[in-house]
Amino acid sequence: MGFSAKKFVTSSVDVSNFNPLCKAVGDPLRVEILKVLQDNSFGVLELCSIFEIGQPAMSHHLKVLWKSHLVSTKRDGANIFYRRNNFNPEENLQSFQSTLFKTINSFKLSESVERNIESIKTAREKVSIEFFNKNVSLFQENQDLIASWLNYGPSIENLLPKHNIEGRLAVDVGSGLGDFLPTLSSLFDKVIAIDNAKEVLEECIQNITSKKLNNVSTFLGNLKEFKFQTTKADLISLNMVLHHNINPQNVLKECSAVLAENGFMLITELCNHNQEWTKTSCGDLWYGFEPETIEKWAKECKLKKIESMFIAQRNGFKTQIHIFKK
Repeated sequence: MGFSAKKFVTSSVDVSNFNPLCKAVGDPLRVEILKVLQDNSFGVLELCSIFEIGQPAMSHHLKVLWKSHLVSTKRDGANIFYRRNNFNPEENLQSFQSTLFKTINSFKLSESVERNIESIKTAREKVSIEFFNKNVSLFQENQDLIASWLNYGPSIENLLPKHNIEGRLAVDVGSGLGDFLPTLSSLFDKVIAIDNAKEVLEECIQNITSKKLNNVSTFLGNLKEFKFQTTKADLISLNMVLHHNINPQNVLKECSAVLAENGFMLITELCNHNQEWTKTSCGDLWYGFEPETIEKWAKECKLKKIESMFIAQRNGFKTQIHIFKK
């Protein structure tokens, strides 16, 4: 019996959805892009630099990945950042996509790609640090334009005793001028204030000395560079830190890794907004975050939400406060 040579077209909706996904990962460069986006978010031009290819070609590959629901986008001002999408809208493809990502996670990138990623991260961090070092005299003034500690600090201070948050060691990541340190000093045996901006940390040290916070020590750098001894933290505070960080999701992972079992993570952040002046006036890298995004990142770090609250600020800003427990 003879058959015509016409092109086969499936009548299965499942197969129709599955086929583009397979095609998307049929290209080795697109697989490497997914590997690079495992724990990072990058813009088109940054990905061009990482893989040393032109923008038209990179945009094409990203479009293919986006149409297959393998990556998602986040607009940040005029820029669009790409990240891996861990949730496929087609429920019957979710297991396959999760397994696919798990396999890609085990792959190793070339030394040149790893080197280019680090160069971009270093450049991002350098811009942020330089901003704070040059504008330390305006630090408090600029912060007050958005969210003053006096507006949301008392709410945080009331949450700690409510949930019996105290113990041996608290780590305040991105301490700034140290507004939160007196409270932490009264509740914990030891407090470590970490900041990567030298000029800001020097002023923070002056405030620590003037207030006689004898159980507070400081560290210039980031949490990843700090060497913990035997004690993990009972509390890690991230107070208006994530929107200044090149990779906020990874910061949460690093913090979770040094958090003691049953320890608490306190996150204070801006809710998502569209006020671009914050980048030039306050050194912000992100325009805040949706609460669901922070909760999702925390869940991926095996952190359980204990309580959240929201406080309206001036100029249309809104502050979100979350307490998570490991």
